[in-house]
Amino acid sequence: MAAALAVAAAALTAPSAHAATTRAKVIRVINGDSVRVSVTRTARTVRLFGVDSPVRSECFAAEAATALRRMLPRGTAVRLTTDVSSRRLYVQRAGKLVNEAMLAGGFATIHQAGRLRKGNRLRAAEARAKHSGRGLWRACARLHEPPASVPPVAPPIAPVSTARDQLTSALAGRVLRHFESSTGGCQTGCFQSEEALEYCSDGTFSYDLKSVAQVILPDPIEPEQRHEEGTWRVRDATVQADGTLAGTIAVTLQRGTSIEGGQATPGTVETQPIALTPDGRTLIGNERWLREASQHCA
Repeated sequence: MAAALAVAAAALTAPSAHAATTRAKVIRVINGDSVRVSVTRTARTVRLFGVDSPVRSECFAAEAATALRRMLPRGTAVRLTTDVSSRRLYVQRAGKLVNEAMLAGGFATIHQAGRLRKGNRLRAAEARAKHSGRGLWRACARLHEPPASVPPVAPPIAPVSTARDQLTSALAGRVLRHFESSTGGCQTGCFQSEEALEYCSDGTFSYDLKSVAQVILPDPIEPEQRHEEGTWRVRDATVQADGTLAGTIAVTLQRGTSIEGGQATPGTVETQPIALTPDGRTLIGNERWLREASQHCA
């Protein structure tokens, strides 16, 4: 039993350069982009790569959840494949990519597909649904239209170096935090995680991940912890039409869990898209992170 769990855990946490696939069975669908599965008799919540479906009282939430339940009935055998993260996965049933099917049917919008190997395929599926007015693109059309009273604004002309300096100044000495937890009733268990990205003024960087699973099962999931260290710099930046300061952070890893585990080598460079909006939000992809002063670095 212990050996089987070790194999499953290794398969689901493999780095993106060596995507791993494992078998699972569906326990229940939580919403339009999350599903509870059993991997070697261990339950876990899976979120679909590249997919952001409406939830709770949002427009088309019920339809999206129903569509995923039809694709993944209880007991369905599926394959789970990693990409750039072990917390979101590709889900395949009988050779069909469920992530793509949800986008193609208009049951979800694209989510952080920029670095995904199947990103182009997922973006094309969303484009087809949007062009044809399928699903939420028709039912929730008003939510995707810009306000008619706001005239278009020409993007300001700002030198790249100036925008880069602004983004560097906004991040130096700051820590970004992101919290995530399972949705639904948690009948079989809940999952909570906290991530922290720390950008020090001296150019040093650290990343921490702590996750805790509370599972009502004979075999509880072990908590996950990761720590990475290295250096950071703003690779590029620009000021968008609405005043959003957006750019890309290049992080060079020097030590940490990935390197010690043989999943990366010193000098590995990872990129992080980031945006700071005029109303004070900090976005990495489509997810909002908290930005606050660091207590550990200048």
